Amino acid sequence: MDCPSEENLIRMALGGLTGVGPMTFDLAHRQLRVVHSGEPARIAQKLTPLNLGAVLLTSERRTEGGQWKTRFSVPKMDCPSQENLIRMALADASAVAALDFDLKDRVLTVQHGGSTQELLGRLIPLNLGAQVLDSVQSDESTAPDAEGNASEARTLKLLLAINGAMFVFELIVGLIAQSTGLIADSLDMFADAAVYAATQGPRLESAAEINRLERDGADVVGMTGMPEAALARELALPYAAINVVANFAAGRGDSRAGISLEAIHAVLAASMQQVHAIIETMLGDDD
Repeated sequence: MDCPSEENLIRMALGGLTGVGPMTFDLAHRQLRVVHSGEPARIAQKLTPLNLGAVLLTSERRTEGGQWKTRFSVPKMDCPSQENLIRMALADASAVAALDFDLKDRVLTVQHGGSTQELLGRLIPLNLGAQVLDSVQSDESTAPDAEGNASEARTLKLLLAINGAMFVFELIVGLIAQSTGLIADSLDMFADAAVYAATQGPRLESAAEINRLERDGADVVGMTGMPEAALARELALPYAAINVVANFAAGRGDSRAGISLEAIHAVLAASMQQVHAIIETMLGDDD
């Protein structure tokens, strides 16, 4: 285990195993620490088929000073993409046993051991306005519920599908009505429903790279978009982008047999008419 792709393989192998909590990866020393309930042998059995040479080093009972249930107010947490940001920020926090998200009231409840301030320190850089509401000691020993996680995943996928459908509907209506407001709302929904992965160009990605990015949760892949956004943010410049999806990624759809630059250029040329229409509508709408 010496790279993020192998880390992701392990996460997928153990993700549906009942009783498995936070995982901490030390790629430099090729070690994995798992907080779990039950016998460690069943975790080793899941790792063996990956052919990464997994061997149990030690297993010890946790002796941390009790469990805490802490509620965080997160005012800017209102969609699944922001929930995923929080999950990633807390993914390698060894003291976290369970997360519960209330998007309606924008409250995050964390079952954990250790310091509440450590968790808050991980949330603050996300710029979602996280603050501690209350923290009480709990005797509960919460382990991840595989069935509950599967149900939660289905709910998130349903919400993303609804966002995607509303995006298409509002964008079409906005273009027909030449309404900047509807177009802006549709683009905001799309931002909540999709993840853009930026790669280093100028070259097309390989099928292996696309596989890794898909495992990481990416929906759309491109060579531009992110560098400019980061530089604009550093200079406090307002920035917006209109991106054209020109082709299936390597190994997907009609790109399985190869990617044609001529076909990409043809799609871009045809799509520029729609891009011009969007820009003209936004500049010409007094709203």
